Amino acid sequence: MDGYGTVVTLDRGRLQEYQVTGVSCLKGSSAERAAGAAPGRYTTPDGEIVTVRPAGPPNRALLHWDGSPGDRGLRRGVPPHITTPVFTPEELEHGRDTAFDRAVAELGR
Repeated sequence: MDGYGTVVTLDRGRLQEYQVTGVSCLKGSSAERAAGAAPGRYTTPDGEIVTVRPAGPPNRALLHWDGSPGDRGLRRGVPPHITTPVFTPEELEHGRDTAFDRAVAELGR
């Protein structure tokens, strides 16, 4: 469906999902990394297990909810309708994305 999508953030042991459209952004499911959990595995408050793992190129990943028959493909990026800069001038100058770097580090723990 045009104008609808999902944004997933990974930061400091927390996965947060957002449902976005051209006019709104609603906070969705969240999950936390449990102590000793395998890399990329998160648990929701209801006990559901969510796994995020790298897939192919460095800017791709797969999101899997245990019990689901398939995976969701994720790609790094900012939705095209977001016009507010999300990168600092230093990140742009050096071609860096520190939020993505943190997410990759999170997956490797």
